[in-house]
Amino acid sequence: MSINKYLQQQKRWMAKRYKRVIGFVATMLVLAQGVLAFLSWVITSVFAETNMHSLLSSDGIRWMFGHFISNLTSPVIVWILLLAMAFGAVYKSGLHLLFDKRFKRQYRQVFGLKVVIAELCVYFIIISWLAFGPQGMLLGVTGHLYPGVFSQSVIAQISFLLILVSITYGGITAKIKAMDDVYDMLTVGLASSAPILLLYILGKQLFCSLLFVFV
Repeated sequence: MSINKYLQQQKRWMAKRYKRVIGFVATMLVLAQGVLAFLSWVITSVFAETNMHSLLSSDGIRWMFGHFISNLTSPVIVWILLLAMAFGAVYKSGLHLLFDKRFKRQYRQVFGLKVVIAELCVYFIIISWLAFGPQGMLLGVTGHLYPGVFSQSVIAQISFLLILVSITYGGITAKIKAMDDVYDMLTVGLASSAPILLLYILGKQLFCSLLFVFV
């Protein structure tokens, strides 16, 4: 068996295993939500003076319908989307292959890597100047990076930086030949992030339900 066939089989096996894990976790979260709703109803029915709240009461049902969207509103969902775009761009550009020991670098890949390193250096110089320059524009009111503008935007910075170097590297190595390729590069990761978004929705709703029932 050739190395390429072996790697393809391993990739398919990992994909199946990933789907099974996601499916199992999602099922457990749904079951936990159902068990929580049932137990909250039973306990509040038996112990009328308890401080717990039932998800199946009139107040609980109004809460579930009225706060579903607000429960999911969080910077985390934006972080997931940005990181999905970034890592999808890295994968599509072939930039991740530079860390593969079996990957033979050609002239385009070597030159693209040098340009990427140069971009990273320029980025860190700019960020350092914005953070520690005379005005300290990225520092918080306490004069530190955390909490402050820098810490609030670190996920966005990492994502946009990965997207930038991926587009640059993809253009140099001819992975990007038209604007359609850039579009594909920026959207391929969003499709793969769907399972993570599903777990986020189910997990965040369960967490907020626990807070409603017990707090």
